[in-house]
Amino acid sequence: MKPQKQRIIILIAFISFLLGLFAAVLPHGKYLVFISNEDDALSGYVKLQSNEFQVKYIHSIHLTEVIESLEVLPDASLMMTEVEYSDFAVGMPSNANEGEEFVQEDGKYFIRNMTTLLPEYRMFVGDIDEALLLSVAGVDYDLKKTLSRGTSYTLSIKQLSFLQKIQGSELK
Repeated sequence: MKPQKQRIIILIAFISFLLGLFAAVLPHGKYLVFISNEDDALSGYVKLQSNEFQVKYIHSIHLTEVIESLEVLPDASLMMTEVEYSDFAVGMPSNANEGEEFVQEDGKYFIRNMTTLLPEYRMFVGDIDEALLLSVAGVDYDLKKTLSRGTSYTLSIKQLSFLQKIQGSELK
């Protein structure tokens, strides 16, 4: 092969390598990510399909379902918009704050029109055999299948690169 053709092939290969490397480290798409509070490792993620999602769980004390609805704001912070529950026991609100609406329907309690701002959402994955789900765009993800029980996590909104995604587990 002529030296000129070899240089062109090497240059093309080098540029292709750089483009591939760039694509691997360039963040793309918004994801709901779970970061372990023990070691700051990316533990799980799911692509953000909508600016709204829910965390559904069974309360560890009174063993009734709680549904917390959240909205992702343009600055990637979170706003709690609604809470649904069926028991006034420990850890549950007994009324709405100013500007919110307290409603009782079909034996359940709702606090609506909430505007509670959260820079992140912290959760503890308890070691009880009860549901802990993340619901995004109508799809429920069982967090106990991906995240470790007995561990605390921070849920936040991040852009992830291909390399970052292979460090965590995509929620299924």
